[in-house]
Amino acid sequence: AAWHNLFWIDQYDYGGMKCDIPECYTKGFFVEDNIINISQNPQMEMNWSIMKHLPASDRFRDFFKLLLGTYIYKLYNFLNEYATSNFYSMSNILNDSLVEKIVEFKQNLVSTNLNHQIFEYYFIYDQRIVHQLDQRFARVLIQNSISSKDKALNLVKVICEVLSKDPDISNQVEQLKINAFKIMGLGEFSDQVLKPMSRPSFILSQIFCLNCNICRDIDLFRDLNIQSKKNEALILTCHNCLSPYDKIQIETTLINLLDYLMRSHILQDLKCKKCKTIRTSNLQSICNCGSDIILTIDDTCTQTLKSMIELSGLYKFDHLKSILSTINIK
Repeated sequence: AAWHNLFWIDQYDYGGMKCDIPECYTKGFFVEDNIINISQNPQMEMNWSIMKHLPASDRFRDFFKLLLGTYIYKLYNFLNEYATSNFYSMSNILNDSLVEKIVEFKQNLVSTNLNHQIFEYYFIYDQRIVHQLDQRFARVLIQNSISSKDKALNLVKVICEVLSKDPDISNQVEQLKINAFKIMGLGEFSDQVLKPMSRPSFILSQIFCLNCNICRDIDLFRDLNIQSKKNEALILTCHNCLSPYDKIQIETTLINLLDYLMRSHILQDLKCKKCKTIRTSNLQSICNCGSDIILTIDDTCTQTLKSMIELSGLYKFDHLKSILSTINIK
């Protein structure tokens, strides 16, 4: 298969138009590019782990896919129509003049079409929240309204974070973000806006599938093959055979990693905060330069432990959870 206008962030977040390659190409036959177009039978494929930051309710995730799908599909149609009208294949038309037209088309698409769609969706969503207000439950409903605004804010943040990866439309996306915040009654530098989106990631290297023996790196937070059910442990499946990974194998790997982190933390050297010199005496509390003595390993160890605590709850790693409960994590 081949991709056209693939929107790629990483292996967990991507989408685009997936096309079948003609058999003459796969078998090595020579065919002139202007005779056969490689973009036959296009199918849109969307894989976005970042979408998990959006609530499943109120169709936020559906709107996210609709918006990005609209952007990708309209860009594909623009390229396809240009190729058809000029009798060239899509793999052979990226000259300087067309690149300028593509950039202009994408910028107009964000400034007009996507801008209008986001504002229209927020207006409809906001009106639905307002109609739900009732004087008898004013305090509770106002709190719900605030949380609903946070949901809409996260939607704008996620959409703009994805679109901002394209440098051609970065200015238009920034303006889109500012306008959306104004519609929500939020300042550009308010605490809610400046609060960064947490995208946890925890990668385990070289995990084998016991069914098909495929070995790959997996992200326990962002992997696309994570299956979740309400009030049940997450299940991570193999992308090749769709069989679930061995839960004990993953938990054992995490426990071994935890053991390594603890030993590294206990046996680490201490260094001077100012001159970075390693402490030579165990009784030395202040460096010769007069500065304090600090740890060599930074707070990444603490962040890793906090991620392990979260994973032990999501995947129901009871043994790992019992070990972590004995560690005092600040």
